[in-house]
Amino acid sequence: MKSAEKLYKEWLKNPPREARFQDVKKLLDHFFPEQWRWGSQRSHIVISSDVFKHMNEYGELSIAVKSGRFVKRYYVKKILEAITILRGDTNE
Repeated sequence: MKSAEKLYKEWLKNPPREARFQDVKKLLDHFFPEQWRWGSQRSHIVISSDVFKHMNEYGELSIAVKSGRFVKRYYVKKILEAITILRGDTNE
């Protein structure tokens, strides 16, 4: 099983078309501990962090979870962007 750091670096180079929710959860638990929750009816998750203040005034990112199992590339890229900002990585 890959670590969150390994997944982050791998996905920066080549984001998956659809990521397994288990892998996305691993990233969220590592980089945004206790800052994410399931939305209504478990069809999406919401991440609350100051990192997202540049995206909207609430500082939240809502991510659709397809069939409760997969996250599309668009959302994976948004998560990677937030992690990059959080870590202060500007040259990756």
